[in-house]
Formats: sequence, C-alpha cells, structure tokens
Amino acid sequence: RSGHVTAADNAEEEEDSEVLTNEAALLQTAQTIYRASTDYLDSNITTTWETNLAHFNNEHAPTTKFQSSNYKRSKVFRPKTRSMTKASEAALTNAMFSTLDVLDVQPEDATDQIQIASAKINKAILQYRLDRKIKWFQTVIGAYQSTKVYGLCISMQRWDYHVDTDVVPAQRFDGSIETDEEGNMLGFETSKVRKDDLCVDLIAPENFRFDPMCDWRDPCGTSPYLIYMMPIYAHDAIEKMEQEDDKTGQPQWKKHSLSAMLATRRNWYDRTRQAREGRRRIDPSDDQAGSMYSTLWAHMNIVKINGDDMMFWTMGTELLLSEPVLLKE
Repeated sequence: RSGHVTAADNAEEEEDSEVLTNEAALLQTAQTIYRASTDYLDSNITTTWETNLAHFNNEHAPTTKFQSSNYKRSKVFRPKTRSMTKASEAALTNAMFSTLDVLDVQPEDATDQIQIASAKINKAILQYRLDRKIKWFQTVIGAYQSTKVYGLCISMQRWDYHVDTDVVPAQRFDGSIETDEEGNMLGFETSKVRKDDLCVDLIAPENFRFDPMCDWRDPCGTSPYLIYMMPIYAHDAIEKMEQEDDKTGQPQWKKHSLSAMLATRRNWYDRTRQAREGRRRIDPSDDQAGSMYSTLWAHMNIVKINGDDMMFWTMGTELLLSEPVLLKE
C-alpha cells in the first residue's frame, strides 16, 4: 500500500467529509469527545484538584479521614500550601513588576536601524495594551496561581472586535424622508466600533479538555480533539446569532430559541468549581430562573480530520451553533 492511493482510501476520505456535513454526526462527535474527556477527568484528575484546592483554602481534603466525625480533633488546620503559594506569588510580582516597563523588546540585529525602530514601536504598543487595556497584573498572578494549585494554566488570546451598524435616513431638500418606489425608506449605513481590544482570557482547567494520551509537552498540538467550554449569558448568545460574520456574511451562530438553549444547561455542580468556590456557596452558573441572563455553556470543539483541525461550536452537546471550518480560518 505504500506509495499507492487505493479506492478504499478515497472512500474513507469521502466518508470523513460527509461526517462533517451531517449535523447529527457533528453532535454525536461533540457528545463522544465530551463524555470521554469527562469520564477520564472525573476518574483520575478531579480528586487531586479537589485536594489541592482544599489545602489552598486551609481545609482538610474531602477524601481524608479527618472529615469523619470519628477523627475530628481540632478545627484548626494550617497546611503550608497557601503560604508557600503566596510567597511564590510575591517573588513573581517582584520579578515581573519591579520596573515601570512590563516587557522588554530588543531587535535581533542591533545594527539594523529598521529593526531598532520596529522594536521601539512594538514595545510602545504592547506596553500600552498590557498597562491600559488588559488587567495584566491580575492575569499574570492568576495564571501563576493556577499553575501552583492545578499544575497547569490555560489562556486564550483573541481580539475582541465588534462593530454596531445603523442606517441614517436619506432626506430630501424639503426635509422629508426619501423612499423607493415601494415606499421603503432609503438611507446610508453607518458603523461604530463598540470594542477593539486585545484580550487574554484565563480558562478554568475543568473547562478545557484534551485527549489524555497526547504528548504532555504539547497538548494542544498533539491531541486529536480539544474542547473549550465557555460560559456565556443567554442574551450574548442571541446577539451572536444576529451578528454577521465579516468573512461569510452569514450569522456567526445558527439561530435557536431561548427555550431550546436553556434546555442545554447543566443540572449538576462541577466538583472542581465547587471545591474552588466553597461547598457552602450556591453555584453561580446554576440559575434556575430561565431568563435572558441565565448562564449557558457553549462548546468550541476542535477535531482533527484528515490531518486538518476543524472547529465548530455547539450549545452544550445538544445544539449545533456553527458549521465546521478549518481552525486556521
């Protein structure tokens, strides 16, 4: 078979391409990878995270015998996890924020005047973004704390750009509104930039999934699938369904009713989030009001097909929000 393409190979590629165009198959894929990653996470990782979070919050681990009434001796418990983490954060703060410049940009060739000028311009732009537009101190310390507690930190860099469009009516010389032959109002389309910011989003570890058999040195590059479970308000999801994509001219997400999206909400409390926020608190995402301000979970699914990374959005694992496209697009 080496060096030859058979009919079976072509049939397999056609079958894979057909899978990407079938909505039911896409939802089945989203459910399969979510279930597989969730089962592995709950069986092997979540207990360790619960223990680390309990120690960070100066509490006994949920699996320790000291949670039992037979072994309770004292209410005082002072593990060194929190104090060591805070000391490390103080050292990091001193190393990264002891000067006014949050970064340093140098040209590769110190004799090239163009590279020298480019380095100065890039430094000024990044300095402005990190100092004025991004909560850089909280982002850095939060990512470092996540690494100390969970063993990893996950961030997504994106550009938050949104333009609002409006139509200004065209007026005649007498002040009346100009219309066409059918009586429809004529006007000029205007646009106003609402957001134009660089964003660095920290992702909670339990909201990002990858295959456990991937290369631990490069999970995002070697895992056959990735899942980013993004919390989003219902009204923001509806807004995405009404916004047009600049590239395709189509709505960013497929339109679904509010009731259909609310039906995809999770009805259970995530163990890691519960350990992080405290077991006596009500889950902030568990809003049973069913309003426009309820929290939903949109899944960004990235699946490797024929060597290409394909990305599509789903609401939970029940509703398809977008058609699969190449991740690089």
